[in-house]
Amino acid sequence: MRYILLLIIIIQIKVFCQINSPKREFRGIWIATVENIDWPSKNHLSTNEQKEEFLNIINQLKINKINAVFIQVRPSCDAFYQSDNEPWSEWLTGKQGKAPDPFYDPLKFIVEECHKRGIEIHAWFNPFRSVMNVKTNNISGNHISKTHPEWNITYGNYKWLNPGLPQVRNYVASIVMDVVRKYNIDGVHFDDYFYPYPIKNKKFGDARSFIKYSRGIKNLENWRRDNINLFVKQVSDSIHIAKPGCQFGISPFGIWKNISSDKFGSNTSGSESYSKTYSDSRKWLMEGWVDYLVPQLYWNIGNPVADYKTLAEWWNNNSYGRNIFIGQSVYKIGTDKNEDWMRGNQISSQITINRSLKNIHGNVFFNTNAFMKNPLGLKDSLKRNYYKYYALTPVLNNNGNLFPNPPENGTISMLDSKLSLKWDKPDYKINPDTAIYYVIYKFPEFDSINISNQEKIVDIIFGSDTNWTDTLSGQNISGCNYVITSLDKNKYESNDLCRISFPKDSESILTAANYLFSSPDSLEVISQNNNAKIIITLGKLNLVTLKIFDSYGKEIKEMLHEYRDSGRYEFEFKEKDIKSKGYIVQLKTRGYYYTKKYISTNSIY
Repeated sequence: MRYILLLIIIIQIKVFCQINSPKREFRGIWIATVENIDWPSKNHLSTNEQKEEFLNIINQLKINKINAVFIQVRPSCDAFYQSDNEPWSEWLTGKQGKAPDPFYDPLKFIVEECHKRGIEIHAWFNPFRSVMNVKTNNISGNHISKTHPEWNITYGNYKWLNPGLPQVRNYVASIVMDVVRKYNIDGVHFDDYFYPYPIKNKKFGDARSFIKYSRGIKNLENWRRDNINLFVKQVSDSIHIAKPGCQFGISPFGIWKNISSDKFGSNTSGSESYSKTYSDSRKWLMEGWVDYLVPQLYWNIGNPVADYKTLAEWWNNNSYGRNIFIGQSVYKIGTDKNEDWMRGNQISSQITINRSLKNIHGNVFFNTNAFMKNPLGLKDSLKRNYYKYYALTPVLNNNGNLFPNPPENGTISMLDSKLSLKWDKPDYKINPDTAIYYVIYKFPEFDSINISNQEKIVDIIFGSDTNWTDTLSGQNISGCNYVITSLDKNKYESNDLCRISFPKDSESILTAANYLFSSPDSLEVISQNNNAKIIITLGKLNLVTLKIFDSYGKEIKEMLHEYRDSGRYEFEFKEKDIKSKGYIVQLKTRGYYYTKKYISTNSIY
């Protein structure tokens, strides 16, 4: 009995660890610009103050291992980027149409700074909201509400572009595509505002448009939903044709339909996005029009109207092969009157539920300002527990099976008493979809190499960088192995890897800017007819070690380990003995490591 009890405890601990530490998880956050909710904090900050604020935000997010941000670039037919079509946002400079002074392009800056930190950047658009508040907003002469008033419908304090007009849908799609083509964004994101949420005793004035553009649809509500469906498909097709790998996702209100109105609905009794904002989000998943969906589940676990767990399970069962990330309400922690939000463990409990569900691949927090305040210690808790280790974002589900090539020719040096790595970009021999990001792992010198262990990830960086400094190496450097892999635009990780070894006895040899290739020794591999010829050139007498590894870093054969005088030496081995699709040749001379990766000529890959 005692043995069974112990076994149950061990299994529970193992399961908890698996749930608590996924290697792939989307960890996103919304950065709202409308009305200066998150950034910039005020609409009259200088250019430098805006930049400093954003850098403070993104540095904190990096520390907390957030791996994606949704930055609101178009709150209401205005722009947080340089646009020829829409005016600068009043929430950026205090006056709509006024450019930043000194001039800079905020989105270009944001993309660059996020990518420097290995963080995905998704451009967040409000597609149809034209004016946030007709009574208070400052509207410029080139705003769409002025240039095309016939496209706008006043509804309460809003002005809204009419989704029923084909020219409106085309216009908004063109605005989105302008950003897709001009900026190196990782994704396009829409929130829940397609049609405005209903205002009691007010009708949305699109009756004439319905008559003119009905397309044979008899029901107004069905026509409105079809307008949104046409628009979603149009944007999806446009993005994926123009920039494959650029993700397209939407964040609808968390309830599609209740089971009381549809047998396929969730066991809830709240408002339905299907009928309130005319968002048929389940259809978008079924049709494959979105790469991911972020349903806004801003309710607590056990909520009698809309229970978080019930809805998470419903979306898990209705993903249709697309990525589902759950939108979570950080802003409620410690402020909502419901006692479940006053205890501080609501978000962590929700993450536990997410991680237990097969098709829920992450979460997105609303909002950044609330998160930065560390409500009831949330940031600290995540950093210690749920976000203790880095996570890669999930792969896209609608692409082929090719994997990117790994980096090549890794080297190491000592810079300012810290280890600095350098490598070459992957070539295009197999897959032209090369590295968009690099993943850097660090293993103790004598540990086995296992890149499935996310605990060994020490950083994720953008693909334009081919060097990295281990800022934690510092004093008393011990032997270690670094492994670098590539992530392509679809977030697939290279099967092969670039391995850079630093044995403990190499510390005295490496000096500032003294990279491995500065040694007079060299390594060359010639592959033909299923045989490989390895050529090494030595500059002086020294101890030489020559090893062959498979593409996963497992040692296959030691070709040489002895003293050799200066000169040229040749070795041969049969590639057919290699079971993986490639192999790694590693030469060690005088404490230096030369590592090169090759594709086996007998590989079927």
